[in-house]
Amino acid sequence: MTTEGDLELAAVEIVSDKLSDALRSIADDQWGLATPCVEWDLSALVDHVTGGNWFTSRIFGGLSSDEAMTHTVKQFRGGSVTSEQATSSVTDQLAVFGRPGVLDRTWSHVVGDLTGRQILRLRLHDLIIHTWDIEQTLDPPAALPEHLLRWGLEELANNGSLTAKHFELGSVPMSETVENAATAYLRKFGR
Repeated sequence: MTTEGDLELAAVEIVSDKLSDALRSIADDQWGLATPCVEWDLSALVDHVTGGNWFTSRIFGGLSSDEAMTHTVKQFRGGSVTSEQATSSVTDQLAVFGRPGVLDRTWSHVVGDLTGRQILRLRLHDLIIHTWDIEQTLDPPAALPEHLLRWGLEELANNGSLTAKHFELGSVPMSETVENAATAYLRKFGR
């Protein structure tokens, strides 16, 4: 799926693998654990990530954002997802990102019409930080790959970064170094 020089697709493959590994390792008695994402326990956090994956797969399948949201909410059927459902959502989302032309088209999204690449960037930050949250919850200390942190900080440092605006993060000074990239990135996301 990855072409040379397409760092974002390579990054989403790496973080999807890490997330899938973390999801498969959740024991039955861990779903209620508190996470670094203070609003959610582990079950709610996995639901959030899974819902985002399902939503993204649906809009790339041609549904409007409203239709995709309606179908995504219905898929929960009043309960939380299983580890298998969550892992499947990661695989499905990764597959849609790899479809030819999907990143260059404009799609209906809850924040407005966005290119597939803009949606990929939003999802990538969500996947990176929440994979860290899950790993930190299950087996601390979690570690984010250095190249993903550098990508994330550079993305957030761009003037007009859709991700920084969407997550209300503000810009990241380019003076942040690789040595403190993990601290800077996690701090931007309130960790």
